[in-house]
Amino acid sequence: MALIEGEFGLIDKYFAPLSKSAPGAVNLTDDVAFFEVSPGLVPVVSVDTLVGGVHFFPQDPPGNLAKKLIRVSLSDLAASGARPLGYFLSLSMPADTDESWVAEFARGLCEDQKEFGIALFGGDTTVTSGPLSLSLTAVGEAASDKIVRRSGAKPGQRVFVTGTIGDSALGLTLIKKMGMREANSHFPDLVQRYLVPNPRVKLAPILGNRAAASIDISDGLVGDLAHICKASGVSISIDFSMLPLSTSAKRVIEANPTNKGILLAGGDDYEILLCCSPENSRELISKAAEQGVVVTEIGRVTNQGDRFVRVTEGACVVEIEDTSWRHF
Repeated sequence: MALIEGEFGLIDKYFAPLSKSAPGAVNLTDDVAFFEVSPGLVPVVSVDTLVGGVHFFPQDPPGNLAKKLIRVSLSDLAASGARPLGYFLSLSMPADTDESWVAEFARGLCEDQKEFGIALFGGDTTVTSGPLSLSLTAVGEAASDKIVRRSGAKPGQRVFVTGTIGDSALGLTLIKKMGMREANSHFPDLVQRYLVPNPRVKLAPILGNRAAASIDISDGLVGDLAHICKASGVSISIDFSMLPLSTSAKRVIEANPTNKGILLAGGDDYEILLCCSPENSRELISKAAEQGVVVTEIGRVTNQGDRFVRVTEGACVVEIEDTSWRHF
């Protein structure tokens, strides 16, 4: 296919069809769009940006990039207890971007719209002299008294996490060390977790009634626990030996124990960290299991006021050089 010619033809061909199930998008023929939330609910909004060379490799498949872009924002909505409705999309593409790239990117968006029952509300496309930049604003809905924030953790609550921890960060580490092809040959599950995360959208309505605080793991397990500590004014203690790890993650750590630091601080898991009272924890675990989501206890909320994260393994304290991903 040829290089892209014309912003509006591109929108009409690839992105307007993605807005058909969103009446307020008026087929992307206007500069504004409207959306409705259900009676008694409020809109919940999350924004995420992925930049080439920072958040993804230039050679990553466009369809996978589209899905990652959608899913990282849906993960934020899920952690807050919100049901996703749709999204706004902004693309800043280098001038030499081939139309075939856009076609594959749009296919990825279409597949995830069907997967999660969402639609494109609108957005913007532009040319940039810098790297490819993708930005998505996801919109969801939730009852105002059921929105879960980072600030509700209290001493005595248990700390839980969904799924397994560290797969994406370890996958990225292996890609950098071995190259994409070799890493995918030996650890395809870890590479896949890096390429396409799995947001815990089905957990959203369960959290709203039972979790006291929650956050999705984007910056790293310890870093995101620290966000809860700061917002709630508490400290949290977790036990490394209690962390749920995939078989592949265990293999990587056994081969090189220094990878424990990557697992704790690497980020991009897009699992949900949550704090819950002992009274609510059993029902939360049971309801999550009904949706096919495994929830594992990893620690406790401890004293009020100190605002730090303590990681132990048995009787030893685990020292962590970098606690989370940082842009600056």
